[in-house]
Parts: sequence; structure tokens; C-alpha cells
Amino acid sequence: ASDESFVKVSKATHGHVGIDLNTDNFLTDSEGNIVPNPRYYRTIKGKLVKEQRILSRRQQRAKKEHRSLRDSKNYQKQRLLVAK
Repeated sequence: ASDESFVKVSKATHGHVGIDLNTDNFLTDSEGNIVPNPRYYRTIKGKLVKEQRILSRRQQRAKKEHRSLRDSKNYQKQRLLVAK
């Protein structure tokens, strides 16, 4: 067994780090670390489609019952959920 620790502690440097935001990836710093683009829309797209279907269903039901969408509480709650 060696006496080396699992985590290497980097020496504190008082230098500056440059950050580059670009289109290929989310950001790259001057030390060569690359942070990939998070792609939130692609990961949430399926859930968004489902929530929009529910919103449409609530809109159709309010229309069928001759209610204003402003008075339809469930429609308004779903509208806010889709907007988020």
C-alpha cells in the first residue's frame, strides 16, 4: 500500500484563468477544461410535449363547457407549468 492520497491537491495559484464561451461547447477555460453544452431543450422535449397535450385537453374542455379560459383554474395552472 502506498502513502499517496486518492485526491491530488493542486497548489494554490494566484494566476488568472480565462474563460471562453463558444458555440462548439458551453465553455472552455485557459487550462484546457471543456464544459459541454447542457442541451436542456433536448432532454426535456418529451415532457414538454406531454404537458402541452394536457393543456390542449383542458382548453378543449373549457370551450365545450362554454367557460372562459381566464376562469378555468386548471387550464391556468397547466399553462404556467408549460411556460416553466
